[in-house]
Amino acid sequence: MSPTKTTLANEKVYIAAAEKIPYISQSQSNQGYVYEVLQHAFERSGYEVDIDFYPLARAKKLVLDGRLDGYLTLSSSNQLKSNKWLSQPFPAGQMGLLKRIDNPQPLYANTSTPILQQLMNVNKFQFSMVRGSDLTDVKEYVPESSIQWVVNELQNIDVVAAQRTNFAIIDKFSAGDLIVSRRPHLIGKLEFLPTTIADQQFHINFSNESPRNTILLKAFNSGLQHITADGTLDTILAKYGFFPSSQKSDLTTKLVIGAVDSIDILLLKEVSKLYEEQNPTVHLEWRLMNETTLRTRVLTDLALSDGQFDVMTIGAYETPIWAKQQWLTALENLPKSYDIEDIVKPVRNVLSISGNFYGLPINAESSVLYYRKDLFLKAGLSLPIQFTYETLIEYSKQLHQIEDGVSGICLRGKPSWGESIALISTIAQSYGGTWFDSDWRPQLNTPQWKKALEVYILLTKNYGPAETSNKGFNELLTLFSSGRCAIWIDSSVAAGTLFNPNTSQVSEDVAVTKAPSGYLSAPSEWFWTWAFAIPTSSKHKLEATKFITWATSKEYIKHIARNKGIYSVPSGTRYSTYDTRFSDIKVPYSAITLSTIEASGAKYQNSKAKPYLGIQYASIKEFPAIGNQVADLIDQVVREQLTVDEALKASQAIAEKQMKASGYY
Repeated sequence: MSPTKTTLANEKVYIAAAEKIPYISQSQSNQGYVYEVLQHAFERSGYEVDIDFYPLARAKKLVLDGRLDGYLTLSSSNQLKSNKWLSQPFPAGQMGLLKRIDNPQPLYANTSTPILQQLMNVNKFQFSMVRGSDLTDVKEYVPESSIQWVVNELQNIDVVAAQRTNFAIIDKFSAGDLIVSRRPHLIGKLEFLPTTIADQQFHINFSNESPRNTILLKAFNSGLQHITADGTLDTILAKYGFFPSSQKSDLTTKLVIGAVDSIDILLLKEVSKLYEEQNPTVHLEWRLMNETTLRTRVLTDLALSDGQFDVMTIGAYETPIWAKQQWLTALENLPKSYDIEDIVKPVRNVLSISGNFYGLPINAESSVLYYRKDLFLKAGLSLPIQFTYETLIEYSKQLHQIEDGVSGICLRGKPSWGESIALISTIAQSYGGTWFDSDWRPQLNTPQWKKALEVYILLTKNYGPAETSNKGFNELLTLFSSGRCAIWIDSSVAAGTLFNPNTSQVSEDVAVTKAPSGYLSAPSEWFWTWAFAIPTSSKHKLEATKFITWATSKEYIKHIARNKGIYSVPSGTRYSTYDTRFSDIKVPYSAITLSTIEASGAKYQNSKAKPYLGIQYASIKEFPAIGNQVADLIDQVVREQLTVDEALKASQAIAEKQMKASGYY
């Protein structure tokens, strides 16, 4: 909407918001938690909301001029009393003081005296904060001359990192997410003071110039009350990885578990009630998130030493890097019954350093191709043992029956390094592409990557399901198992769901084979394992070690097989899983699961051509930031906002800038 609009329809509310990662942002999935809260709250009161993004100072002016209905603001509780046009609050984060780790810790007492007042009494420190911020707690103790105003939170981080101020006044979640996603070279170089400035709350500040401000204020407050009462607000918060701290009895040890919301983890959460019964002094608090949110939350926690989690699920990428950063606890003296030699060798190798395990495997996977035998038979098609993406394109075209609700092929499209990039990287590798050469120079704007991206775009745009950008592993698993995909390239862990008649409508018609190849003869497979790890910040390491040992043991796998069925067994972690009790007579995917994991695990190692570990990723701490930005650019190609050449040129520039900032050259 243009800010000059003056006539507003009664059905629509116009709100201005400043970008505030991770709460609300144009670059986030569904534009963030706050965006969804505003939509749901106004919808409950019969309104549609239109949210436009502006710098905070500009947003406030538009509302003060009466050109918009209200703007999103952050405040502390005492401001609610002084402004009658502020809505009721909904959760935000904590404002804290971010500093460089190598700067001396200032002297202050852990008393009721506000931290800012103490700091200003000791020294005339300099602070930075975003212009337009409404923070009474700061202005009360810090004079204007001691504040350097910045345009946004990323600049706020940059000025304190460059030592142009002593402290950045910034929200903890915002700082963590921005460091992880945009400034990975600063991971481990910045920290928050233990004492926070203020607990923040979001409000809508309605315009006192609007003729309907009273009506809209009441409408939003009523809608917010409804979504709070029925649990919708808590559901939205959890979706984005924001969890309230639960209370526990003094008689129990609470283990906070940050975990991916996978099928294996959901089953473990259910079965873990048995563990709590056997260990009544332990209470397990599960915080389940999609893998993109989880990765950000746990890395933020470690990067800023926040210490939220006792146990976290991490993967093949994170384990060796984080162990070397000394963020993970070495899992020593595991019981003999755990039988570490039974763990599949590539999985064992990636989770251990110098003989010590830093993660225990939940499942392991490679990428495979699932296809519908009945649809292939009907079309007169058959897959050879080894085939190329060119063959796949032709088959996808013939099998694409959109009028029957069946897509020719389903491929990941959610823009993140763990979703779309995981697949696209393997396609690029099959055409000879790499992320970096032996001198760590990015290799994205190359013929190999161009060919891979052209193949991906052709398949998704012409023969894939609608709204590719919203489709990740979980969404595509639902599509294929409900009979709406003819072909799907994805994780081998999906086999248990697809072949199980209780969870799949196509269980009798599904088959699985190796992924296709490009110019190279080898299939385009990835290698991955999800594992439990214990951060060094955990205060309950012994209890956490005992739990994850139980949850990844042979005995646990046997319990699942006996009580939940053979299709529910976690795959890929142990050789004993693939003995005669797990034969191809019962589950026709066991042989290919083990063989692809072993084959892709061998390709996981670095070489003269590529100086990094990994297939679908590069084993450097900068990769998530680079990978996520490349994923966003590729998503713009899918949406026809960029060409392939433009996306690769921009990706190359982003990677080069980051590698230079990180000191690789």
